[in-house]
Amino acid sequence: MKLDGNVKNLKVLEIDLLTASNFNLSSRHNQISADWNIQMNFKTADKRGYFKFESTKVSIYYNDKRIALKEIRSFQLSSKHPASMHFGGEFTGSSGYVDDAIIRNVGRGITVGTVKFNVVFEILVKKTFIKGYAAMQDWIPRVGYCENVELCFGSPSVSKARMLNGSHKCQLYTKYRSYDSDDDTYGQINPLCFGTYGGGRICV
Repeated sequence: MKLDGNVKNLKVLEIDLLTASNFNLSSRHNQISADWNIQMNFKTADKRGYFKFESTKVSIYYNDKRIALKEIRSFQLSSKHPASMHFGGEFTGSSGYVDDAIIRNVGRGITVGTVKFNVVFEILVKKTFIKGYAAMQDWIPRVGYCENVELCFGSPSVSKARMLNGSHKCQLYTKYRSYDSDDDTYGQINPLCFGTYGGGRICV
């Protein structure tokens, strides 16, 4: 898959804000749940035009276990250099079953005061110069990996947390299709995998 030059200029992804409220560790049901608020921004070298986003997902992980998922409706952002393009939302997330070790480790972190999470941002994106117009270029699958996003718990209660140290810069990647040189054809889009600080592995 050729990476369109306009989309390639979408170079910087940052988390401006990440908070959790009603954060709950259930040892009885082996589950983590919370109400999340995430605000993010893109920066681009382009001075005009619009970026269109489809199939947008934001996932929050503890190590390599996803504990929350937010699917965002299609949206469009205007690129006005050097201003940032801001987006985000509030959502409720639940982990499903997690093992006892994760419950214990998160609980220890809350007792100490901070817990580190990983945030993964998945999108299909294309560039257009006319608002509302669907450009003919292919949708480009991109992934933002935001590692070790540290949240502070305990102010005013252990059920609430807020991101430390200002904005958090993420790494942006492009997913490519596999190529068969014998047939000169492209196949499925290859997954991206990330090693986590806890020794786990996240693949999207």
